[in-house]
This record gives sequence, structure tokens and C-alpha cells, in this order.
Amino acid sequence: MAVGVMFAIDSTGSMRWVHRELCENIGNILVQFEDEGIPARFSMVGFRDYPANSSDWIEFVDFSDEEEEEVEQLAGWLNRLKAKGGGGNGGESSLSGAIYGIEHCHWPEVKRKVLAILTDDHPHVPDIGVESWSGFHESLRAHEIEQIHLFVNARHADGFDDMDSHGYDVIRHTLVKDNRDALEESIRKFVKISSSGFDSEIEIIERPDSINPFAIDDDDISDESDDETYDPDVNPFDDF
Repeated sequence: MAVGVMFAIDSTGSMRWVHRELCENIGNILVQFEDEGIPARFSMVGFRDYPANSSDWIEFVDFSDEEEEEVEQLAGWLNRLKAKGGGGNGGESSLSGAIYGIEHCHWPEVKRKVLAILTDDHPHVPDIGVESWSGFHESLRAHEIEQIHLFVNARHADGFDDMDSHGYDVIRHTLVKDNRDALEESIRKFVKISSSGFDSEIEIIERPDSINPFAIDDDDISDESDDETYDPDVNPFDDF
């Protein structure tokens, strides 16, 4: 039982800080999945702006044939991935990049397929390989994508509203420029949600001898409020 994740990463100049974060922490993200009891496999695609520069808009790394070498391969690829350019035309080729990765990768045997898109701009629609939103939805359903995790800044989040309610779950995470702590919290939520729901409830596991860099407060992952305030120091058996 494993999760396969295709990361579609905006590789224009403004996203350099996200590249650094992923490059330095890709191994930690895999460990987080392992701590949840669910192994994960990763593939990645870096996209730019096809309308602005059609000759240098896409870079891709497939799932590794050797699972043990995947972290090293991905870290090396991320280190070489250049954040550059950007058309200044009100969008990037995020949907095209996602479809390119989904259609060109060789998915391993996994229980769940997940797409994670990281960008700070609207998507171009239509674009190379994506004639319309309906075509995008059809491709994701055809490849059995179960979840989309959208990491995008608040200013451009509405550009992805047509992604919702089409047979797969869309989970939104807010990118705050140059705020690596907030990104780490979002990645922790991404790991939790991607690895949950496999026949049993999965709890967040903290390593006792180290600080979890993705640790978040319960208030950050729930919009619901209870009538009683939870006190972690109260022993539930005191009344017995």
C-alpha cells in the first residue's frame, strides 16, 4: 500500500525559494510518509510559461526504477532545476505541466495517485496539451488521480476554481512568498491528507528525539470548533 505523487513545480524566477525548500527537504517529506505508515513514491515535472518560451518550458524526472535511489535522484534533479523566466502575461503553464507529467511518467504500483501543483500564478487555459478545463478533468480521471493538492498564493487561487468538483478531491494550501515555515506546515498537511483514509485512522507521529520541522497546531488543520476546549494536559481517566 503506497502513495504515488506527481509534483508539478512552477519553475519561473519567482519560485526559486520553493525549489530550495523542496531540494533540502525531499528526504524529510518521504520520512513523514513513512512515519504515517504509508510509503510514498515521487516523480516531478518543472514547468514554465509555454506561450512566452515554447523551447524551454518543461523539465521532467520519472519515478526511479530503484526505489532506494529515488531521494538522491530527486534531490539532484531539483538542484539542477533552474527557476528562471516568466512571461509576465498573467499566467503560467501549470495545467499543461501537470498533464505532461501524468502522461509521461511510469506510475509504480500504488494505492493512491496524487498530483501536487506548486505555483504563484494563474494557469493558461487553453495551453499546450490542454484545450479546455474539461479536457484537463478528463485526463485526470483517465489516469485515476484521486487527490490534487494545490499550493498557490492567495492572489491567484481563484484562477483554479474550475478545478473543483470533478470526481477527485482538491485540497488547497496557501503559498506565502519566501515564508518557508508556512510552506513546511502546508507540506505537513499534504502528507497527512495524502496518507489518510486507507481503511484505518492514521495519527500524526512525532519523532521523540528530534523536532518535527512540519509540526502544526491542531487549530491550523481544522475549521471546526468544539463546545469544549481540548486540554492536552488533562488525563481522561481522572474521573475513574
